[in-house]
Order: sequence, then structure tokens, then C-alpha cells
Amino acid sequence: MKMLIQIARAAARKNVHRTKRFFTCSNNENHVKKITSNVKFHQSDQSIHFYLLSNDASTDIEWDDPSMKFILSNSQYNNKKQVVKQLDISQGLSIQSSIAAQIEKHYCIESSNQFVGGMGENDGGVWISAISTLDTLDYWDDIKDIVQQVKEKRHGVPFGVHTSGIVQDVNIATMLKSDLGLSSIQVSLLSSDPQSYASIRGIQDMSKAQQEFGQVCNFIATAAESGFPVTAAVAGGKHARGGGELAKSLGAVDTIVYDL
Repeated sequence: MKMLIQIARAAARKNVHRTKRFFTCSNNENHVKKITSNVKFHQSDQSIHFYLLSNDASTDIEWDDPSMKFILSNSQYNNKKQVVKQLDISQGLSIQSSIAAQIEKHYCIESSNQFVGGMGENDGGVWISAISTLDTLDYWDDIKDIVQQVKEKRHGVPFGVHTSGIVQDVNIATMLKSDLGLSSIQVSLLSSDPQSYASIRGIQDMSKAQQEFGQVCNFIATAAESGFPVTAAVAGGKHARGGGELAKSLGAVDTIVYDL
């Protein structure tokens, strides 16, 4: 584990120094993905959570599908019976503006004293997850646009992203707050070693598991090195303790345990 941490931290320091190159390399169409019209959301009194699906995804979200372990989220495991709605794309609005409009509707109160911030200490904010073969942060350009639109009126609304840590542009880990405007991020570390990670994800190819687990560790270390508060998501049971220790060593400020 010590060797893994050293490698991740060394890569993190290298990535932080490459920050200025971020937008140059990310303008490549291979690094920037656009949100499709297949967006679902769930909201409660405390938060609103958007799920980005590919166009060919099922109408219903299959919470127990093994692929859902790619990116863990609070809504996914705490509210399996939740009502998930299809986002209506408003006529004349882009998909980004339609999401921003739904967020505005969520925060709107029936009072003449409209507030421009969030809901205070009880505000769980806006969360975004991808349910596809792509990571949530592969849609960083659209997410940035949504955040900017919302914060024009409600600058205090906190935004968070659930991510696998396996992103097409590794430099995104250094830009979470300064360029995307995020307040929180939860990274699916899952466990403390590649073998356990492969078991949870259902990956048969160990070389692939080692590579992807290394990417996740590197993402956490890079984001932490940049000063962003990272929360790691780990599986419960025998994975919880080791996963939590590794997350802390990589620089995560908190760990959430999911009983898968």
C-alpha cells in the first residue's frame, strides 16, 4: 500500500504542475463529452440529484445492476425506492439551461423574499452522476456551464459530483473548484487494493483492474494536492477499514461506506 500511495502522490504533484495546459488538451473532442437529452433527477427537501444517461440507456434505472458500482452515490443506495423523474427539455432551451431551470425551480420558494444563496446548513446542494460507460467529469464542459448559469442568480448553491475517478482528462482533478465551481466531490475508491476493487466491480482482467485502481488513487491524490476536499466512497464489510485508511493516506478528508 505504501508503494501505491507514493506513486499516486508523485503523479499528483506532476499533474498539479501541468494545470496550465488543461484547457489546451481538453478542447480535444475526445476529452469533452456532451450531455444527451436522457437526463433523470431525484429531489428531496435537502438536495436535488441529476443522473446523466446515454441515449440508448433503459427508461428505468436499474439500481442493482453491477455496472452501478462504477460510480457510487448517496441517492443510489439510500433511496432505492425513490421517485426518479425524466427531465423535461424546455422548448427553446439547451439541455444545460433545462437542467439549470430545474435547479432554479427546486430552490424557488413561494415568497416575495427570494434568496440568492442556498438553503443554509441544511442544504445538500446539487449533485450530478453519470450512469453510462463514461465518467461524470467527462461532461465537465456542460457541468461548468450549468454551474455558471445557476450561480448567476444563486451564488450560494453548492454543487457536487459523484465520480469513478477514471476520467479521460486527468488534469480535471486540479480544476474542480477554480474552473468548474464545485464544492464537493465523492470518488468511488471502493477498497484498498486492486484485487478487491476488481471483485467489487466485477472486472475479470486483473491488468485492467490494476490500471483503473491506480487511476482512481491518482485522481484522489491529485485533487487533494490541489487543495480540494475529497470524499472517498468505499464498500462496507471487510473493505471498509482498509479502504478508509488508503483514502486518508491519499489525502481524502472523509470516507462514506456503502453496504453493497
